[in-house]
Amino acid sequence: MQAREIELLVVKEPALKYDSLSNVPIFNSGVTLPWTDDMELLEFEETMGRLKDVSNSCATHMMLAYRKKLKSEQEAE
Repeated sequence: MQAREIELLVVKEPALKYDSLSNVPIFNSGVTLPWTDDMELLEFEETMGRLKDVSNSCATHMMLAYRKKLKSEQEAE
């Protein structure tokens, strides 16, 4: 998989929801997660700067997710 084929998302759920990192749910690559308000898409051009902004605002942990772009999104680039 090429970098341009994926998109990064910040999962904005409060870190306090989980009492330890061992309780954070891990999903197999075959699982498609629905888009929720608890996820923020990171645009390719702003990814590193945006991650820095988000990490500065997180109390303890920052969770990232990635998913393969839809074919139509890849063709639009």
